[in-house]
Amino acid sequence: MDDELHQVLVQPTPPARHTDKVGRPLPGSSLINEHPDLAGYRRVADIRRRICIEAGDGLAGRYLDRVVGFLKSHSAATQMWIVELSTQRECYEILYFAGEKTGLFSPTRYLEGRELEKI
Repeated sequence: MDDELHQVLVQPTPPARHTDKVGRPLPGSSLINEHPDLAGYRRVADIRRRICIEAGDGLAGRYLDRVVGFLKSHSAATQMWIVELSTQRECYEILYFAGEKTGLFSPTRYLEGRELEKI
């Protein structure tokens, strides 16, 4: 288990926002944003998933398949938050639907260093 993640999750407020030049949170920080267009986000994720599958990128394809499946299980009118947490050990992404109190938790460091246009 990631002890640093556990410490972040039990705190009453998220860690400060510090990002690299691409916009990913640096270790020990967070990035929390409401996504204003769930239908658009779902559409882009589905396109990226298909591109990854066609290109033979099974790793990103499986990740995006989980994301698309999760997003399709929610109404396009639902408010969604994207929460990214970074520790020394891992980067985590949580797609969170506050009104339904559901989320999809994914470690994402394995996707780093890949061609960003591809995923």
